[in-house]
Amino acid sequence: MMQPSNTQGIQWLRRSQATAQKLTSWIEAIQSGIFMGLVDDDSFQAFDTYPFDETTPLDVTAETERGLEPWERHIVREYLADTKSVLVVAAGGARELVGLNELGYDTTGVEYGRELCEASRRELSLRECGATIQWSERFEVPRGDAPYDAAFIARKFLSHVHDRGRRIELLANIRQTLRPDATLVIGYYTRERDTLAFRMQAALANILRKLRGRRGFPVEVGDHLDPQSPLYHHHFVWEELREELREAGFTAIAHESTWFGWAVARPVTIDQPRQASSSDNRERSETVQELAETC
Repeated sequence: MMQPSNTQGIQWLRRSQATAQKLTSWIEAIQSGIFMGLVDDDSFQAFDTYPFDETTPLDVTAETERGLEPWERHIVREYLADTKSVLVVAAGGARELVGLNELGYDTTGVEYGRELCEASRRELSLRECGATIQWSERFEVPRGDAPYDAAFIARKFLSHVHDRGRRIELLANIRQTLRPDATLVIGYYTRERDTLAFRMQAALANILRKLRGRRGFPVEVGDHLDPQSPLYHHHFVWEELREELREAGFTAIAHESTWFGWAVARPVTIDQPRQASSSDNRERSETVQELAETC
């Protein structure tokens, strides 16, 4: 087999392409930071509630036909062997509802977009699928007739929730609907620590928001706006998500990450409302120090 003769030219091409990709990511970060800094609070918060643009409806039929993804099937095999009832949060599109129901699980969904919820309900009816779905106010998680054995946060929805406190609130609300030994499954977007592009857009956005008197929802490192739908993403490092799970009353038992990540967690067994102890505060300080040293 003939080898390329212009080796230096190919190396230059690869280096220049890598440089161009970095420049593009920085330009996108600047654009995202400016937009997050200028947009008003109400519009910004709407991005995390309805990550799919309802003016261009999701093709629910095509979505359900995709079925469960390989990582989801792996989790079902490894962690849901004794599970019967599953709650799917942000279940619009019904992909997880249908996939889990076909495997024999009693599946219930909650969705925060009215139109997407109705489209999914029609699709479930046409398929004569036993799964159900209901609409709810954002971040609320209605309790079932009995606690659920497991919960899925669908389609990386946790990464579409802006503000750390709101994500913990959502996780804690899910926690209240589950059995003490239940399983929580999450998919999420990842990042490689606090890279320059993520730091740049967060700093730029917060400077603009402060200048405009908007301090209620500061932009976090990891926040990003993409012109493609879904619009808003929060990209986690694992330690960050692990801490949010802990504060919501969960302990992580497994996780894996590539360009995206997945995690499996279980509720912390408690006999009374959880309060931060001195050991908790020490652990939190150690976690913050660990993150600071690795960034």
